[in-house]
Amino acid sequence: MSKTPFMPLWVADFTSKTLDLDSKEVGAYMLILMAMWGRDGVLPSDQKKLQRVARCGRDWPKVWAAIEHYFTVDGDTISNRRLTEELQKVAAKRAVSSQSGSLGGLAKALKTKKQALANATVSLQQPEPEPEPEKKTSVFLPKNPKRKSRIGDDAEVSEGMRRAAEKRGHSQQEAEAQFQKFKNDALAKGKTFVEWDRAFVTWLDSEYFKPITTQQGGKLDGQAADRARRAGERYAERLRARELDIGENRNSVVPLLSAGKPH
Repeated sequence: MSKTPFMPLWVADFTSKTLDLDSKEVGAYMLILMAMWGRDGVLPSDQKKLQRVARCGRDWPKVWAAIEHYFTVDGDTISNRRLTEELQKVAAKRAVSSQSGSLGGLAKALKTKKQALANATVSLQQPEPEPEPEKKTSVFLPKNPKRKSRIGDDAEVSEGMRRAAEKRGHSQQEAEAQFQKFKNDALAKGKTFVEWDRAFVTWLDSEYFKPITTQQGGKLDGQAADRARRAGERYAERLRARELDIGENRNSVVPLLSAGKPH
């Protein structure tokens, strides 16, 4: 592959300088330029070779006569002044990039060497610490100290839940109302989680999430949040009363809870 696979084309300049050429002459001129770009700016001046590069037939002498003045003939090679200048610019940029990369690599190597020397100096100055005795872990300890638990009846919205709601554009009133709804749902269904803050975030991001204290993009007054909170508390009280009536067996409560909200 050529070292310079990309050839810049200044469209305005090219168009203005080829106005007197027909389509075949423009195509031959462009094909020769592209072949010249891939060969460091020069091509053999042999007419048969140039004819093959330009993909012309018997009308090649006429085509060459029309485009010959764009090229400089130097013995057995031809070149184009503008194309040579562009190649020189590319070569200069490549040289600068290569030099910058070399300097960057040298600086990185020096920094690494300096850091290694500093670490070695500190290691020599400080005595090697004695290894700590191996701690024996009881086989009776659980592998994961965190366990799932149910949410308490007196649970309140945490600071983390407030921040999560605020991050999602909800007001503090909305956070309070959503937490009451979330808690009542968890109590009713006997849900258990390890991290209740994360469970609340999942609740806020659910596709079934519906605002409580906002309506049609406008905020309602604080009474909406209070009404939602009181309704949730009444709902929880009914659930607890129903559990007391039925007994301690949770399995017998599930069919009643899944039948829908109490009337």
